[in-house]
Amino acid sequence: MDDTPDLLRLPPGIDSPDPVDGNPFPDGDVRHGFWDRATHEAEEEMCRLNDALARARPNTPQEALPLDMAYFLGKYDVWARRGVRVVLAEVMIAPWDQWLANYANETLKTFKKLSPPDAALEKLRDALIGRREYWKAEGRRNVTFQLAHQAQLAASKSEVGVSKATAQWKPFQETQGELRNPAPTSLETASAQPSPASGASADSVRDTDRRALVDAFLLQCNREPDLDEKVIRRHIWRAVGHKHPRQFQHWQAQDSRATESDYQNFGRILSMNPADFVTLLKRIGLILTKP
Repeated sequence: MDDTPDLLRLPPGIDSPDPVDGNPFPDGDVRHGFWDRATHEAEEEMCRLNDALARARPNTPQEALPLDMAYFLGKYDVWARRGVRVVLAEVMIAPWDQWLANYANETLKTFKKLSPPDAALEKLRDALIGRREYWKAEGRRNVTFQLAHQAQLAASKSEVGVSKATAQWKPFQETQGELRNPAPTSLETASAQPSPASGASADSVRDTDRRALVDAFLLQCNREPDLDEKVIRRHIWRAVGHKHPRQFQHWQAQDSRATESDYQNFGRILSMNPADFVTLLKRIGLILTKP
């Protein structure tokens, strides 16, 4: 691999348990918390998957082959489930598709090192193509929910346009393998150009980034059961102790008047599990609890 800073590059060593080297988002980005939380969940899943493999793996290679194939598919799903959590806007779909194809290739190449029969290799290849298509669909599903939610907000609050969440991550270096990869896409190049629909510059897209993340977080919160009222922005700034929305508005707009405490407090809220945030709101009396 070359020295380009591809944040979704495979780390050195084929046996690394995590296909992404570190957190691809900087500390000041609320997606950093999204990624960390999803990574902890994925690591727990991988531990359980490894335990299941160790317990059930038979002694002979012939008997072990079906279990090994299931393990590789399970591992692919674990890390894809983590990655799809940050696919929140159309601009991220192409890099997401690229990552899924490249990781499927890496998975297949690792499996080949076990010297499986050609028929088993072909079967895993077909299964990985299916899983890749499933996770591509899940990424698009996330974006559809996000766009629908923002359209609803625009209609109800007279907001113009649909915000896009941008990302500073790129697919890891394209690799040669048994799966045909889509053409590589540089997300930085895509996000640096004006959108044909909105005419927004890279700076204005960056300015709407945090609003889109807040929208996505609230959308997840409002999917929680037993809610007597809708979770809105007011609940976020009230939850950190503010009586007025001014600092939240500065933070959301990435205004220079936002303080370091604003970044820490509001970033901490958006890094919470939505179910935990709803529980917090009920506990401190900001939303009603059903009797």
